Amino acid sequence: LLSEDKIRFHLLGSPQQYVEYGKKTGIFTSSYTHDVCFVGNIYLNQVKNNPLSQFDIIKNIAQKVADKKIADFSNHAWDLLLAEIQEIPTKTREIFKLKLDESFFWNAYIYIIWIGVNTYVRMKVLSSIEEVAFYGGFADPYGINELYSFKNINYMNSVDYLVDLPRIFNTTKITVDVTNQLVHNSAPGKFFECFSAGGFMLIDYSKDIIKAFGEKAKLISYKTINELNAKIEYYLSHDRERQEITRFFQNEINTNYTTKKWLSFITSDLKMRIERTGQSERR
Repeated sequence: LLSEDKIRFHLLGSPQQYVEYGKKTGIFTSSYTHDVCFVGNIYLNQVKNNPLSQFDIIKNIAQKVADKKIADFSNHAWDLLLAEIQEIPTKTREIFKLKLDESFFWNAYIYIIWIGVNTYVRMKVLSSIEEVAFYGGFADPYGINELYSFKNINYMNSVDYLVDLPRIFNTTKITVDVTNQLVHNSAPGKFFECFSAGGFMLIDYSKDIIKAFGEKAKLISYKTINELNAKIEYYLSHDRERQEITRFFQNEINTNYTTKKWLSFITSDLKMRIERTGQSERR
């Protein structure tokens, strides 16, 4: 909606509760609760029972976007979606109102990307891991039963965001994340929360994480499922290296990317804008 020259960008950061937990507890080195875990939501029930699932054209778009995202996680779901729509005959696009100035397009977008692609991609990632603990699923509780058919996924229920989740991040060797497909370049809050609490995360490739943290970010990023599993295998057997990476990100996040820092950034920016406005009016 805005050109980049009109935007001052700042990554959101970690809540103070996670920062304090990490400072108090340190980096866990004892008997871990899990080797690998995932924290978040999938929408297995909504994929099948949402009214838009009745349209094969909508389901096919979601599956094709997901397949291309899985092939290379550096692709943006938005760009992939627009490319798929362009492959549809003009008359069909008009019938299904798949144009940006149609309100139905935006309903379809939410279903395709948030519900469909998020679910397909995350389930492909999770089903590829040898064994993974799953926390969450609260956004689509009726879909949880379908998780039990995946023998490698151990569903662990939902937990309290501020009380329990910092401990889970801290006592899991590797948390795996797949960024919400509505996001283009940026990082999910879980990335900051996990490391500030003293945990370790592998995350799909994000331009903003690379830009913010440099070469270190590439050590925890993956562009393919094969790369993800190779890094899981490596870091599970290299505890010291994994913990050193955690210390680096924990220090960087606690210094530069906390909620307090974010709020300070906003208030400083607003103050600067007010002062500029005042100067313009005086002139």
